[in-house]
Amino acid sequence: MQPHTGCRHSTARIRKPLGNFAVAALVVFIIAGLIKERQLLTLGLLPMLLIVVLHNASGLAFGWITAFAMRVSERDRRAVVIEGGMQNSGLALGIIALQFNSDLGMVTLASLWGMWHIVSGMALALIWRRKDARLAD
Repeated sequence: MQPHTGCRHSTARIRKPLGNFAVAALVVFIIAGLIKERQLLTLGLLPMLLIVVLHNASGLAFGWITAFAMRVSERDRRAVVIEGGMQNSGLALGIIALQFNSDLGMVTLASLWGMWHIVSGMALALIWRRKDARLAD
């Protein structure tokens, strides 16, 4: 008799609904934050958002190119891509708060950075999940 068999079955049953709930909660949290701070959302943010997107894309691309050049497996290549593309925006906010007296422009940029990383990370996860599902069929 194997111990904890019931736990393993329960875990498998709630894994997908719990994952969906976590994603939905994250999206609601981001939307609520954007609504609360809507006065900061102006057309002046578009150039900053472009910088954030290009910075993230270059990190993701450099991670992919580097991992491909090193001939690592597809699974490990994905890990390198995520590590290269997802910079630590929480650390950036902490440094801005301590070293730059919470400069609003810098905080706004780091906040955009963090939100964009969520979007790009979730998009990559979805793309890779669908690719794996197609290959499994």
